[in-house]
Amino acid sequence: MSTKYQKTESFNRLIEINEEIENLVSEADRIIRNDFKFEYNRASSYWIGHINSALGLNDRAICSMDNSINSIKKYLDEEEYTYSELVEFAIWLESRNGCSRYATDYEESIWVCDQCEEVDVDPDEHDHEDEDEWED
Repeated sequence: MSTKYQKTESFNRLIEINEEIENLVSEADRIIRNDFKFEYNRASSYWIGHINSALGLNDRAICSMDNSINSIKKYLDEEEYTYSELVEFAIWLESRNGCSRYATDYEESIWVCDQCEEVDVDPDEHDHEDEDEWED
């Protein structure tokens, strides 16, 4: 079973794939519109339109790729990181008062207690049983 960190990496790749598909379909649309006008009406009504619907670029799809991405994002926002996956996969940033801060993505970070392995702590308010053991 994948960890939240691994799922987040997969989710970020899914967004990249979505953007790549959008760019490629847009490029194909321009090529056909500009160089093969005789085929443009048929292509835009059928395969270009279907791909755009599947991506969520118009209001025709019942479940588009965009809908799936939003659903997965909501799921990931509710899922919690574990201490072991943060230590293994995330980038260590700093330590303070027996706690360490790890980057979970480009803009987010999370504090964990290195002693009790509690996740999402405030290093200035988190109580440690044996604080004398910790030195920064």
